[in-house]
Amino acid sequence: GFSVSPVESLLDQSILVFIVLMLIGAPPGSTGGGLKTSTFGILLIALYHQIFGRDQVQFMGRTLPDRLVRSASVLVIVYALIWFFLLLLLHWTESAQLKAGLITQQQILFEATSALGTVGLSMGITESLTTSSKSVLMIAMILGRLGPLALIVGLASLSQKKDRVERPEGKVMLG
Repeated sequence: GFSVSPVESLLDQSILVFIVLMLIGAPPGSTGGGLKTSTFGILLIALYHQIFGRDQVQFMGRTLPDRLVRSASVLVIVYALIWFFLLLLLHWTESAQLKAGLITQQQILFEATSALGTVGLSMGITESLTTSSKSVLMIAMILGRLGPLALIVGLASLSQKKDRVERPEGKVMLG
C-alpha cells in the first residue's frame, strides 16, 4: 500500500498494467492478495501445452497433475466471478456519479481490483463514494484477504456426499 506518486497521474497504459498485476497478485505464502502467481503460472503452462497438443502438462522435468490444473482453473474462474460481481455492485451503487461524469469506469475498476487484491492503492475517489460502495469495497477486502481458495475449501466442506459409481465420459464439442 505504499505509493510514492499519485496513481491518478499515471498514464492509462500504466494503470492497466497495475490492474493486471493486482489481479495476478503475490506469491503463495505471502501476505499479499490476488490470485497468486503460482496459479497464474500453472494456467500459462497448461495453455502452452494445450496449444501445442501435448497430453501432459510438464514443467521443469515434472508432470503437473490434471487435478492441479483443474484446481487452478476453478480458482481463476471463482476469482473472476467475484471480481465481476464486485464491479457490477460498484457500477450499480455509483451509477449517478458515473452518469454525471464525476468518476470514471477506470477508477471504479481500479478501486475494485485494489480492494480485492488487498493492495491498498486508490485513484483518490474513495472519499467521494457512497456508503454502499464503501461497504462493497470493505467486503471485497475481506474476500481478498480470505482468498478464493479458502472460499472454495469452505464450500466444498459443506458437501459430504461423494459419488460411489464411476460415470461414463461425456463428449462435448468445444470451440
